[in-house]
Amino acid sequence: GTYYTSVPAATLLLKLALWPERWVIDWGDLGQLSSLKIGDLACGTGTLLMAAAETVTDNYMRASGAHHTPPHIKELSRLLMEEIIYGYDVLPSALHLTASTLALRSPDVSFRRMRLWALPFGGRSHRLGSIEFLKDSSVQITADLFGGTMAPGQVTARGDIKQRYAPLPDLDLCVMNPPFTRSVGGNLLFGSLPEAERGPMQRDLSRLLQRPAPPIYASSTAGLGSVFTALGDFHLKPGGRMALVLPKALLSGVAWQQTRHLFRIRYQLE
Repeated sequence: GTYYTSVPAATLLLKLALWPERWVIDWGDLGQLSSLKIGDLACGTGTLLMAAAETVTDNYMRASGAHHTPPHIKELSRLLMEEIIYGYDVLPSALHLTASTLALRSPDVSFRRMRLWALPFGGRSHRLGSIEFLKDSSVQITADLFGGTMAPGQVTARGDIKQRYAPLPDLDLCVMNPPFTRSVGGNLLFGSLPEAERGPMQRDLSRLLQRPAPPIYASSTAGLGSVFTALGDFHLKPGGRMALVLPKALLSGVAWQQTRHLFRIRYQLE
């Protein structure tokens, strides 16, 4: 279910999502920008996060010019890496590419940390990766039968750091190209894992989607794209935005009815 986002598509999507006039923020004020939170819960190799960083930088440069104030690009780059950009995925190799791509924007700037986490997926505890954030705003470590751990790893300039939890703050913008894998035609949800692990994970996801409160407006029949959309909704600030790459079946597909209902009751479509 992996379809990597093209650079032109990512650029277009983030330019629309971060159109300056649609935000109540002074784009030239680094103090205000430091509180901005932009997250991708299925970030892959970071194409959308890279486009987000570039767009925030463009907005900052234009606002600085309008204010006739000198831009502080190094400070902005540090803020983007340390405070603004959040990325999550189940593939550590993809997270390393994301970290490298983002860091190469400012090769002369040192970062103390990057908000990038490789989340536990599968294994003896049947972890669901980013979908675990439907249960809580942080993903906890799980011990296996041999006393080891499946810790979320944070990618930093000094290598991976094992942490007790991976936090997810409330986001101003959730941008995603989530997995499109569907549960029909042999049920390939979590299809990258062995069949013995997929069954328990699929049942865990089904129980999660059926919980009465708070309701989750998603259908696994539509696929993980529907689930990730509901996940993004759960972790948005009031007035926050989602910018999504989804199959065109969203427009009229029966299985996508729950997602359309979510958009109808909670969102304005731009």
